[in-house]
Amino acid sequence: MENVLCERKDKTEIITLNKPESYNSFDMELAECFFDKLNKSISSSDVKSIIITGAGNAFCAGGNIKKMVEGPDSPSEMLGKLIRVLNMSITEIKRSKKPVIAAINGIAAGAGFSIAMACDLKVADKNAKFKQAYTSSGLVPDGGWTIFVPALAGYSRAMELALLDDVILADKALEWGLINKTCPKEKIMDISMEWAEKINNGPAFAFSEVKRLINNNTYKGLESALENERNAMIEVSAHPDGIEGISAFIEKRVPKFGK
Repeated sequence: MENVLCERKDKTEIITLNKPESYNSFDMELAECFFDKLNKSISSSDVKSIIITGAGNAFCAGGNIKKMVEGPDSPSEMLGKLIRVLNMSITEIKRSKKPVIAAINGIAAGAGFSIAMACDLKVADKNAKFKQAYTSSGLVPDGGWTIFVPALAGYSRAMELALLDDVILADKALEWGLINKTCPKEKIMDISMEWAEKINNGPAFAFSEVKRLINNNTYKGLESALENERNAMIEVSAHPDGIEGISAFIEKRVPKFGK
């Protein structure tokens, strides 16, 4: 089974994370495949817009922590490598001249939350759930979360999500400005394609310039933020709290921090 599916509809590339058995959570294989497919779509002269979605019942549940602890590297080393590839995809989405749409079906947590926030337009299933997820495991957000979420929802709401790590539903995500629209799950791709077709028939150069201007003015420090997040993740995942949080996640128990 392919890790990432690509389907061309007219001038729109639909990229689907395809590991539904793990809620499309990222391991290195999936992260590298996603970057490769995304890069090819962005580079194609036949593509004017891109839709990112997930197979099954999730957009993306974040990083595959179980895979991280099973490998030969330590969790902190594995996270450092994985986040480097994830950051390449985030940078591609923001640098791309082509508008990128997130079709959010189900849970968007951790890195999945970050990827959704990096997209230019976002439509979510009415029952979709968003969860920051990192700090509950003694970790820190990555994938640009610490720059995207404050810019979209404001400082206070970003801190609420970072410190309390509550699950927020699609309606609240819409109210907070994290997404553009909610709809029944079966309508997600219809709405995404409606947006994509409008983009495809519009002034591509003007769209690329306005995307560049908005992103440059809003996320001027993105690359620095991504690297700062990666370095912080390496550090906290090697800290006793991070080690405890990862162990508790794998063992499906409540972590005991501060020992």
